[in-house]
Amino acid sequence: MFNENHYVPIIRWKRGEQKALEYLEKSLKDTMTPLIEIPPIDWDYQKEEPKKTIDEHLKAIGVVIKKSWNHDSPIFIDAYNVCSEDVELMENGQHPLEFILDEIHSNNLKAIPVTGIGRGTNYQNAVKKAWKPIGMDIV
Repeated sequence: MFNENHYVPIIRWKRGEQKALEYLEKSLKDTMTPLIEIPPIDWDYQKEEPKKTIDEHLKAIGVVIKKSWNHDSPIFIDAYNVCSEDVELMENGQHPLEFILDEIHSNNLKAIPVTGIGRGTNYQNAVKKAWKPIGMDIV
């Protein structure tokens, strides 16, 4: 896929990092594949609950990523911070990772989900499902 000269920055997906990606020259984007970490939902300490629903938190995620990246090469997506094992599903019944990937793909971008051995079954299943449409088989 790439060699030792290819850069994989970890983007924590705050506004400043979104803008930094947006203003990068195409020649620099050609040499990198950003790993975008979707941030957790902010917590309301007075009410002892999340400040937003998962749907509100991820609203327009594909549009925002498209505006910031707007490049032909793929990005890595890590949704671990919004996808704990007891994760709340989206209003449409989708797992948040599936929703994020669908939104990115609907904005004509390519995204590769990131996973690890500590991720729960629901997250791993969402990763597996993400690979099915492109004909990949994951054991």
